[in-house]
Amino acid sequence: MKKYLILFALLTIQIASGYSQGSSNIQSDSSLLKEFEGKKNVNENTFLETLNAQLNAIQNRDLDGYVKTISQKSDIIMILASGKILNNRDSIIAMHKEWFASKTWSLKCTIDHTVVKKEFGIALLTFNYHDIDEHGKPYDVNNLLSLIFENQDGTWRLIYDQNTRNPLKHSLKK
Repeated sequence: MKKYLILFALLTIQIASGYSQGSSNIQSDSSLLKEFEGKKNVNENTFLETLNAQLNAIQNRDLDGYVKTISQKSDIIMILASGKILNNRDSIIAMHKEWFASKTWSLKCTIDHTVVKKEFGIALLTFNYHDIDEHGKPYDVNNLLSLIFENQDGTWRLIYDQNTRNPLKHSLKK
């Protein structure tokens, strides 16, 4: 847990220094990487490829594609917007399997900020989640999503995912 606190401190320092990354909408057909081509080193490009793969897997409800982007270790953590904590790989995969089975939701995502170091990559995203409630009434929720990936043997893998309600639609975009 201590290494996660250090990573969040790093993210806070990078945000405070005004370092910003840009955005992209995963509902579009264009790749996130087009925005970053020629601007990043190999480590950052492979991080962005993995982030893009994960976001596309979520958008397409592709459980196998999603699983390929998460840690192979069991010590992965996910904090849902409700505050519920999932603290192992199996529970996170089970939650996504159930979520992906629903065909009523959609989301629009923007990458607000990334920090990529040798062993860790951090992404802060904003997104609008659209779904239909149990009474058939549509609703929208705005959230912030913090993702931490670890470079595990040359492959970026998600190790930490925190989803936070964002009713005021805050964004790091300038």
